[in-house]
Amino acid sequence: MPEIIYDTIEVTVQLHGRLQDVFGAFADPAKRSRWAAPSDTAAYLIETADFREGGLDIVRCGPVSDPVFTVATRYHRIVSDELIAATEEIRCLGNLLALSQNSIVFNDRASGQVECALTAQVMSFAGKNMAEDIKSGHEGSFEKLAAYLQSM
Repeated sequence: MPEIIYDTIEVTVQLHGRLQDVFGAFADPAKRSRWAAPSDTAAYLIETADFREGGLDIVRCGPVSDPVFTVATRYHRIVSDELIAATEEIRCLGNLLALSQNSIVFNDRASGQVECALTAQVMSFAGKNMAEDIKSGHEGSFEKLAAYLQSM
């Protein structure tokens, strides 16, 4: 049996913009598709989008030339402009690589910034680097979100 690795990922960023715009960038799949790929060489293709409590998003991602990863996100709790709580399955060509329990907490700051605090509890079936890859993916996505918000 392969070793299971457990890890906690925490990423907190300060984003310039209005709280409604930041939360809306997550809630609206058309907006999310513009910024969610963590780099210019990565694909983020939304196949199914159902952003509501109980809803399921299915995204294919990975290198632009070969997006072989599938991420299924089930939303469990959504509080507009405050919280997104979800679970994710990450697969490659059908093989389960990781499961995670995620929360993103949104805090409006008086400085015209919005703090986004992501916490992910990761269970990796693909070794210890999986959590590091997930963290760098979230960090890259937040960088792209910051650039997207600046362009609005």
